[in-house]
Amino acid sequence: MGNIGAERFLPAELSLPALAGAARSCQGCDLAPDRDAAYAGFLADLRAAAAIS
Repeated sequence: MGNIGAERFLPAELSLPALAGAARSCQGCDLAPDRDAAYAGFLADLRAAAAIS
């Protein structure tokens, strides 16, 4: 599939519940729900995201 990015899957409202719902149906990367990812994680600090990616 390849990474197409998650931007098109973002909800209009960027609240935590809305983002959690969108994460369940996101197909933006190879870790899409029907593949290998068990859950989505949210980080407030992009430096932390870079450290674990």
